[in-house]
Formats: sequence, structure tokens, C-alpha cells
Amino acid sequence: MRKIFTFFLVTFLCASLNLFAQQYTQSDYASTTTNTAVTINVMANDIGFSPNYCVVINNSGAVAFLAPQHGTVTVSGQSIIYQPNQGFVGTDVFVYGVSVCGTTNVIDTADVTVTVVQDSTTGCQAYFSYQTGSSGQVYFFGYNQNSNPGDSLNYYWNFGNGTTSNQQNPVITFTNSIVNVCLTIATANNCTSTYCDTLFINNTNCNIVISGSVTPATNANTANGAISTTVTNATFPITYQWNNGATTQGLNGLFPGLYTVTVTDNANCSNSATFNVYPLDSTPSFTVSVSTVNSSSNACNGAATLYFYNGTAPFIVQFSGMSYTTMLSSLTLDSLCPGMYTVTVYDNMQNSYTLTFAIGSSTNPDTNLVVTVSTENADYNMCNGTAYLSVVGGYPPYSYQVFASNSSTPVSISDLNGNLCPGTYTVVVNDSLMNQATVSFIIYEGAINPNDTILWVDVLTGIGQNVPPTCNGYAYANIYGGTAPFSYLWSNGVAAQNLTNLCPGYYCVTVTDANGLTAYGCASLDSIPSTNIPTDTLSSQVDTCIITAPIDSAWVNSVSTDSNGVVTGVWIITVNGQAYTIIVPYNITAPGTYNMVLVINCIGGAKTLYVLNTNYTVTPEELNMTGCNEVRADNILVYPNPVKDYLYLNCENAPVSVSLYTIQGSLVFNANNVNKTLSIPVTGLADGAYVLKITNTDGTIIVKRILK
Repeated sequence: MRKIFTFFLVTFLCASLNLFAQQYTQSDYASTTTNTAVTINVMANDIGFSPNYCVVINNSGAVAFLAPQHGTVTVSGQSIIYQPNQGFVGTDVFVYGVSVCGTTNVIDTADVTVTVVQDSTTGCQAYFSYQTGSSGQVYFFGYNQNSNPGDSLNYYWNFGNGTTSNQQNPVITFTNSIVNVCLTIATANNCTSTYCDTLFINNTNCNIVISGSVTPATNANTANGAISTTVTNATFPITYQWNNGATTQGLNGLFPGLYTVTVTDNANCSNSATFNVYPLDSTPSFTVSVSTVNSSSNACNGAATLYFYNGTAPFIVQFSGMSYTTMLSSLTLDSLCPGMYTVTVYDNMQNSYTLTFAIGSSTNPDTNLVVTVSTENADYNMCNGTAYLSVVGGYPPYSYQVFASNSSTPVSISDLNGNLCPGTYTVVVNDSLMNQATVSFIIYEGAINPNDTILWVDVLTGIGQNVPPTCNGYAYANIYGGTAPFSYLWSNGVAAQNLTNLCPGYYCVTVTDANGLTAYGCASLDSIPSTNIPTDTLSSQVDTCIITAPIDSAWVNSVSTDSNGVVTGVWIITVNGQAYTIIVPYNITAPGTYNMVLVINCIGGAKTLYVLNTNYTVTPEELNMTGCNEVRADNILVYPNPVKDYLYLNCENAPVSVSLYTIQGSLVFNANNVNKTLSIPVTGLADGAYVLKITNTDGTIIVKRILK
């Protein structure tokens, strides 16, 4: 009896223990509000409750318990306290174990589901969603779950790796596979809320790309298909694992069917790809179409419905690492964030179809394509302007087209980097969804810079008594930029800066500076009409020592006369880039055309005596005089020069573009598409020298100096 009783007792205890353990497989449920801890008496609903059994949440054995992903748990006796993460709203699941108190032997496990709902008394609640990109980025979308459409929000992100952001939708790249992210929002009415979550990011920095080609099998009963693969963006060496057990890079001798390979590189990154070996004697006509619904701005609630045609059910849909099987002729994918997606569908006959679609954002301003531009103007007479583009929003990658207003040929996008000529440009930007944005800008031509390292020459001509056989014209080479000393070579063989005693003709000069820079300039020298033959020479002498160096250039800027027959000439003389004005009186006895001569004498020892005969012809007209010289080049006639009220152009080769600059390089007049004639008002301009730039349709540029 004792033995029987003892045996019975042991049997009963064992049976009781087994029965007791099985009763702890029951699940537990609890609910709480945001940011509020909840105590869960997990053993209260279990049959066989005993104070001799304890709750454990960590298992040191081979099997680890599932921990909550959106909160933390602690043990209090036979209860578990669950604390949701700050701001978390949703469902969280974890697993706990049961052991005999004082031992580590877990005799059973059970799961707990906690539902966290929004606290209705809270005025705002931060929340965020996220999606991972193909190159390791994580796209975050932050918002206020209780927001009104007009709420003004500030965002404060902490990504747990020392990185923060104040953007609503930041893009972050992580190096760890587990990160803790918190978002705090602040509304205009001083309501603040924080939401934190733990992200499990797999292969964040991995971007293995598997591509390949398929050789089809002859028919369904012949094993002569093949697959070759190419792997990029991997850290070699790499391993291959096919679903048929092969470990080679490619496969041969294949029957028709689907073959999947998983590639793992030396950095423990992995990716998979599936290839369809189809029989040549079948004609796949299986197709798939898609219709999409955009996502709203503060949630991933977009959708795509796939429609299957000419295929045999069931259909297998491979999408974002998941596989779906359906017997229906359509399938809807929901909870999609804005972005680009690729889906591959197989029917039961191993036919496949791959398509790419986009989910847009209906109201998110960050997805609007916006293009802005800033510019740097081109230097004078150069094509070295720059435009800096900034593209925000839309869906990369972007494509660009650049158009110039004076050309129907698109300008290369690389030309924006320092190769733009003066003019108006338009840039058209398209994103991957063919959203389009356009921006226009102007590259202006800079002023003439005498200190520029770019060498430029202006040839100035003048006519005196140029009526054959008399030749007393001149041509001056005025230099801008470059580095002295300069060398000169004229088309008539003279190696000097200035030419005098010239007959009518066309004169060109090549200028070379000390660094080997060269510049080329030309001008035409014409005869004046015979009616303007000078009748006399007016000469005057001025004693002054302000001129103590060789003179660069000199001309009469303006003349006036009074009732007593005294003509006053205003001379402009430049020395080493400095302009000097000397007002000189002349006596005349009758109206006519005169040459004007100025003698400058330095008193007190007469260091240097300058005799200036500009061969400059003026004609008295009542109480004022203006010049009547003409400037002719390439069938373009410019007159009078000097000018008083209007400067006239007669253009045989039209149209042309005309610009008038001050000698310092400021633009004072501009006209495009000039046909035949043009009058330029100069009455309001200050007296002095000006530069006239004429551009032909073939790009030829004529530059002349104009005096007022």
C-alpha cells in the first residue's frame, strides 16, 4: 500500500504539474491612455493560481522572450507594469514567462496585448511614421494627431545618435540597426507633446543590387534554361544561395519555373531576386495594370489596386519584401506612404509582369516641386556667368532642360557652371513623376573693368582733313585690363599704340600684354564730306603743370560760342587712366569748320611742352557746335560723332543689337532687333566719352568710342 500510495502520489503530482503548466498559456489583455502606465495582474485569470509561482520577463536560456516594441515592462509580484513610450498610440505585444518562485526554470509562457488609446483631455499629440529608402535613408513624417488644419506646429526631433532636426519630414541615415527616435511638437497655443518609438532597421546601409538575364527553356519538359547574374553595390567576397540548393553565381540546365537567389556580402548585407525561366513554346500575354490613390500629408494612407489580365489564378504578388496570393482578378495594396514602388506579379503558369508606380501626396507641401535660382553676372564681353539652382520637393531623380532666349537650342546644364553669356534663360525641371517646375533668370553683362586680367582693346578713329590726297586721320588703341607692358601690331605693319596721318581705310590692331594675353580690335576710317573742309585752325595755349606724364588720349568733349565770337572748347585729356578737363577759349571771325589745337606748357621752367592737335573738326551752328564726323564699319553708319542731342545709326545688315556704355562700363542704352535705322537720345547724358557696342546676327561685335 505504501508503494502503491507513493506511486499514486507521484503520479498525481506530475499530472498536477502538467495540468498547471498548460493553464498558463492563456493570453492577457489590457488598455491604457497615452503616456499612462497600466498594471496587469497577468495571473489573475489563470486557473490554478498559486502564490508559489512568479512572473519573469527575461529568460537567460536559449529562447528569448518577445519584448514590447513601443514601451517598457517591469515586474511587481505577480503583476506586470507596462509603460507606453511617450506619445505612443496603438497596440503593443510582449511575452512573459512563469516559473516556480526561487528557480530559473520557466514552465510556461503567455502573451500580453496592450492597447494604448488617445487621451481625450490632451490638446495635442505628437506622432510620426517612417519608411526606409533603398540607399539607407529613413524618411520620417511627423504630425499632430489632434491637430486642426490651421494649427501652427514646431517640430523637434531627436534621433538618439546625436542628430536632431526641426523639419517636419526629415531624412536621416542611421548606422545602427536599433534606434530610439523621439518627436516633440509645440503648437501656437503652447501645447506640447512628445512621441518616442524604437525602430528596428535592417541593413540600413546595405544596397546590394542583383541583376541578371534569363535563357528560356525550349519547352516545359526540357531542362535547358539558364540564369546569369550580376551583383553590384556589395562588399566582396559574396555568397549565393538559390532556392534549389545551388550556391553558384548562375544556373544552367533549368526547367521552366521561378528561381530565387539570396546574395550575402562580406559586410553581412543581403538581398534577394527572383528570375522566371519560361518555355519558348508558350506565348506569355499576362499583363497587370494599376490605379493609385495618393496619400494625405500626415499619414501613410495611399493605395494601389492591381488588375490582372490574361493570367491563370492564383496570382502571387511580390511587393516590398512581402508576398501575397489571391484567386481574384485584382488586389489592393494599402497604407502606402508617398514614393515610388515596384511590384512583380506571377500567375499559375509562371508568367510574370513587373511594373512601377508612384504614390503622391495630396496636400504635403514638401512634395511640391520648387526651383529657385541665384546668379553671378558675366564679365564684360565674356560668357562666364553662373546660375545656381536649388530644387526642393518632388520625387527625385530630376531631369533638367535649359533654354536661352536668343536660341532655340537647349543649353547644357553644365553651362550653368560658369559658361553663360549675357541674356535671359529658362530652366525646366521634371521629377520622376513628371511634375514640372520652371524658373527664368537673367545674366547681365558686367561693367568694363580697367583692372581686369582679361585684355580688351577699343580702337578709336578720328578724321581731320581726310579729303584725298590729304591723309591726316588717326587710330588710337585704348587698352582695358591685361598687364603692362603691351606690344602693338597694326594691319599696316606699324608697331605703335597710336597711328596718325592715316588715309581713309580699315585698320586693325593686335595687342599682347606681358603675360601673353592677346586682344584684337578694328575700326573704319572714312573721309568727311567735302562741305566740311576746315577753313582755318584755331589754336590756344594753356600754362599748367597738371599734365606731367605722356598723354593717353585727348579730345574735345563739347564746344559753345557767344555773341562776341568766342568759342569755348572743353578738352578731355587722360593720363595713366586719370581724366583731366581743360576749358580753352578760341577766337573766330566767321562761322565755318575749324581744326582745334591746344598747346599745354608747364610754367616755371617749362619741364614739358605738349602740343595737341586732335585734327578734330567742329562746325559753328549759331551759338552751339557739334561734330559731324561719321563712323562707318561693316555697312553700319554711326553719326554724328561727337554728338549733341541724338546719335543716329543706319544699318544695311539688319537686325543688330545696340548698347551704349559709359567709359566706366555702365549701360545707359540698349536696343535689340534694330532694323535699318535707330536714333539714340543723348541729351540727358553727361558730357564725356561713351562706348558704343553693335552686335550683328552672326555674332560679329563692333565697338566704337562716341563723344558728347
